[in-house]
Amino acid sequence: MDTIDKIKHEIKMKDIKKTDLAKHLGVTPQRLNNWLLRKNIPFEYISQIAEFLGVSTDYLLNNKDNVKNKLEYLLNKKGKSQTDLANYLGVDLSTITAWKKRNSISKRYISKVAEYLNVSINFLLEDKNNEILEKIDLLLSKNNLTRSNLARDLNISPQRVNNWFSRKKIPFDFIPKIAKYFDINIDEFLNNKKTEKTEKTEKNIIYIKDLPPEIGAVVKYMLKLDENEKLEFMSCIFSRCKKEMK
Repeated sequence: MDTIDKIKHEIKMKDIKKTDLAKHLGVTPQRLNNWLLRKNIPFEYISQIAEFLGVSTDYLLNNKDNVKNKLEYLLNKKGKSQTDLANYLGVDLSTITAWKKRNSISKRYISKVAEYLNVSINFLLEDKNNEILEKIDLLLSKNNLTRSNLARDLNISPQRVNNWFSRKKIPFDFIPKIAKYFDINIDEFLNNKKTEKTEKTEKNIIYIKDLPPEIGAVVKYMLKLDENEKLEFMSCIFSRCKKEMK
């Protein structure tokens, strides 16, 4: 089954009303029906649909359609259409459609497609799971954290995180959450290029493992707090420091 068939299947099996799904997405029922009829759902709605249906984004997208999904994601992110890409390459729209159907971009055009979408050729051709998982392990190590810490803060079981690494596969819908957890632009998970903001920030980063043990323990504790708790905690520290300095 393709993505649309899976969505229709979930709606039927779970007796879900399309009007309720449309309301969740913030679109009209007519618009949703048109998407399903034409088998063309905008990529940015996939994660919301998956959430409402109680399934993973990875399940709906199906890894077998890797090139197709990447093209749709990157074009949407760039605010461009398949027609725009076809015009840039000087090919018919049917050529882009054919690439998506056979899950393969012609070698003749692969470098120009990568250039237009501002990604590496490897990103278009390769499975990124291994690279993403390696980045996660590296970031955990740099911040003196463990996979169990990550699981706890993502509100999932440690076993589930370990399964990602053992199976070399991470659900797409967790990538934005993990990027946010490490305060890193999502492009760095999906693309090897670092953003200018991140490169400037990294120059001033002091990793927890490089701090004195006492300070490192305080920082690790603060990472577990929400914003209000952090402010309250810092206020207590400043108040205590002022008293001791008098």
